[in-house]
Amino acid sequence: MGKFCSKCGTKVEGTFCTNCGTKVDEKVQSVNSEVNDYLMDKVNSKRNHDIYRLIVGIVMIVLGSIFFIASFSDDIMEEYLLYDINLVFRLPGIALLAGGILSVVSRKNNNKLLLISGICYVAAAICNACGIEDISIAFILCCIFAPLNFVFYSKTNKYEQK
Repeated sequence: MGKFCSKCGTKVEGTFCTNCGTKVDEKVQSVNSEVNDYLMDKVNSKRNHDIYRLIVGIVMIVLGSIFFIASFSDDIMEEYLLYDINLVFRLPGIALLAGGILSVVSRKNNNKLLLISGICYVAAAICNACGIEDISIAFILCCIFAPLNFVFYSKTNKYEQK
């Protein structure tokens, strides 16, 4: 059994916490390491976000495929004569496909792929917004999922460092 910091939860050997610098009194209750391990497993399992990664990845792969395939359609070419098809459909389609695939294959041990996936979504949103000069469903989804990817990456990355 060891002492844990009451502020950040880090295991403390001496008088001060090595993580946050808080003074640890002798009155601090010792926590059984088995209970602490169990609680950390519960916390980490909630932060895996595997279902989020899978669903968002599949949605973005489907949307990216639709955008990329639609960019070669003659009907789309005629309807969007005033717009640059590469910026409106092809490049965002490629970025959405890449981001979706990276989101699906990212797992607990490889969170950097989730960060790169978010960057792909930002690139897709920028290309799409520059090309169509209006808000599209791809732009909206990218503006929702990119920040979520960044937040999930930072949260899981923070807990891996402890």
